[in-house]
Amino acid sequence: MILAPMQGLTEVLFRRTYETCFPGAIHMAVSPFIALTRNLRFSTDNAQIRDILPENNVGSIPVIPQILGKEPEEFILVANHLADLGYTGVNWNMGCPMRTVTAKHRGCGLMPHPDEVRTILDTIIPQIRLHLSVKVRLGLKEPDEIYRMVPVLNDYPLASVTIHPRLGRQQYTGVPDLDTFGQVLPLVKHPVIYNGDICSVADARRILERFPQVKDLMVGRGVLYRPTLPLELNATASTIPTPTSAPSPYCDDNIPTSSIHPPYTLLTPSWLFDKDSAWNQCFMIFPPRITTLCVLSFFINNVKV
Repeated sequence: MILAPMQGLTEVLFRRTYETCFPGAIHMAVSPFIALTRNLRFSTDNAQIRDILPENNVGSIPVIPQILGKEPEEFILVANHLADLGYTGVNWNMGCPMRTVTAKHRGCGLMPHPDEVRTILDTIIPQIRLHLSVKVRLGLKEPDEIYRMVPVLNDYPLASVTIHPRLGRQQYTGVPDLDTFGQVLPLVKHPVIYNGDICSVADARRILERFPQVKDLMVGRGVLYRPTLPLELNATASTIPTPTSAPSPYCDDNIPTSSIHPPYTLLTPSWLFDKDSAWNQCFMIFPPRITTLCVLSFFINNVKV
């Protein structure tokens, strides 16, 4: 399982705290993006750079840095500096839906422009010393954009393609378009990682049973809403029951904490993650990272390893 990049939420403080609570539960994280700028310097004055410095990530979930931008020269410079730091992979953000990003042909704003993406990849692939993966959506405004983008991505030696089956204009509203995802999946020649609305074990089962070609799951908001979700998925990987109901907009509480195998003994009350619980109410009042870190601090003192 891979932790999704969420700007302002899953920076190194969160990743270290989570790994302290649940070591090994999440095997990899993609960092919140490093935005390419003409004068970007690898300085500790830059919070995006501090976030991925190896010395700051000791005891953290292993991380793959992510780059946001469309400038080949800057991309090559940053990617090779990451290689100098010891990284072997980098992720290109082609999925950020924020309007301030897409308006500049960055993030999901690149999805309607496959020729521009080809030009960028032609330039950077021969010159970077890391494995490149990409994270995309189905498109910015129309789902047929992904069909024009996939042949471009297939022409390059990418490590993986993560697909969030929403449009950029949806932001995080509505539901993932699994029908389009299913049509696109066999067209992609690279390993495909699914991302989008995995908030329960049943959600994960729906995706893995419907799309067995999926190589891994990327989980974002589901981990914020329910920090034990990766443990539950790991513990029940071979015994998750086939779901019989539609996905809930909330993280369900159908998996008792007792089902989580050793070495973890959770002393968490089962009501903590109910949709009407104080936990979810806190998300309505406080910033999600503050709420999550407070609950993770609870786990630090209540998880026996």
